[in-house]
Order: sequence, then C-alpha cells, then structure tokens
Amino acid sequence: MKRKVLMVANQFPPMGGSGVQRSVKFAKYLPEFEWEPIVFTRESNKGLIDESLLQDIPKDLKVIRTKSYDLNELGKPFNLVGKFISRKILIPDGDKIWYEKNKDILLEYIQENDIDVLYTTSYPYSDHLLGLYVKKHMPDLKWVVDFRDEWCNNPYILDMGYSKRRMEKERRMEREVVDNCDYFITNTPLMLKNFLKDYNIEDKSYVIPNGYDEEDFCDLSKDYVKKDKLIITYSGSMYGRRKPDYFLQAVNELINEQKIDKDDILIRFIGN
Repeated sequence: MKRKVLMVANQFPPMGGSGVQRSVKFAKYLPEFEWEPIVFTRESNKGLIDESLLQDIPKDLKVIRTKSYDLNELGKPFNLVGKFISRKILIPDGDKIWYEKNKDILLEYIQENDIDVLYTTSYPYSDHLLGLYVKKHMPDLKWVVDFRDEWCNNPYILDMGYSKRRMEKERRMEREVVDNCDYFITNTPLMLKNFLKDYNIEDKSYVIPNGYDEEDFCDLSKDYVKKDKLIITYSGSMYGRRKPDYFLQAVNELINEQKIDKDDILIRFIGN
C-alpha cells in the first residue's frame, strides 16, 4: 500500500512559468517510489497559464484547488493597489491571505485522510507557513520543506527595501520553518551552503537539483538542422536586480560595430 504525501504547492498547472515544473514532476514520478501524492493548491484563472503542463498531471492525481485570494489578479485599476498591498503590506508575500483562509481547511483534510508526509515548496513562502501551522498542531507528522529560491537572503527580497522591522519578522518566520521541519531541501548546493551559514541543519538537509524529464525529449529529432538565425532564449522571470541590460547593450554594440548582422540573431525572453 502506497504512503500518502500531501504537497502544498501554490504554483501548480495550469499556472505557467518556471515555478511549477518541479512540483508537477515530483507529483508525476512519486508513485514509482510507492508514494501517492495529493496536491493542495490554488485556482489559476489569470496570469501565466500553460495548459500543456496539464499533460504531466497523472489522471488519478487528486488536486485540491481553493480560491486564490490573489490581489494581483484584481481588475484595472484596482490591480495596482492590489500589487502594492501584496508587495509592501502582506508578510511574507501576497499569498498570506491564501494562507489565512486555508490553514484550517488544510489541517482538517490532513487529520481526516491519514497523510504520512507533508511537503511544502516555495515560492511563495506562505506555503511553508501552512506547513508550520500544521506541524504545530500535528507534531508527529513528518514535514519536508523545499526551497526553490532563498528567502531572507534572496536578492529580490533584499532589493525590495523592506523596513528593518519587517525583515526581522521574516527572519523569525524563516527560522521557525527551518527549525521545525523534519527534512530541508534546496535545489542547488550553493543555496544549501548559504542556509548552513545561519542554521544547524547538516543532519536533515539535502540537495535535489532541478533535472529534466526524459519523456519531454523522447520525440526530439537528434538530426542537426542548420538555422537561419542564432537563437538565444531566456526562460524564467526577470525581477529585482535580475536584468538583461548589459547583455542587450553588448549585442547592440556588436551590431553597431558590424561584427554581427541583426538579421542573423533572435533573442527570446519567455516568462514574466
């Protein structure tokens, strides 16, 4: 009989973007290791939508979708107010309302359905607050936290110019999550190294890097086809100090110096 793992993943298909791949692939392949995943997520009505990712969701996967309460999805012009509240007022992120509205729903579901392991993944960090809430009520339940990006040491967070008081509050949240989880996962060795500077988690921390799904490439032709253009693709989000300015400036200079022809290059940005 398979053990049950409840996965709290706010970002999940049909939501698109770079944040959903890891969770949907875990859900796809966990059954091969005698685990039955159940996903607790939010409705995805606006923003980045990628229907093709639904093909990765097993037909028998139970997905619990709740109202998103996402202020970023308000209609114009209220969306500007919503973005301000999400970024500047709600702590630790805009999904704090989703956390507040669903913490007891999640706890009740786990208590009634013989869940063996709780798994939470960030971003958003409110996912981990849901895990912490459950852990405090069910201390014997094993809790796995997965960080796809750092929290308080994240350059994006540091560039937001938050007050000292807010950052102290978020660091307390981060510490509670790290101290109370049973297993701590990051997706890069460098990220884990940074966490180890602040927390004594050597005996419960692991790196599971982002990999690839062989099935996504099974029909890919291996024959070399010469392209008319050099294609450079960036897939992911641009935020905080992550900007393409220097790259684009360099390309522009090469074009002006006639070292490359602008008709021979195509640059694509896919994501937010």
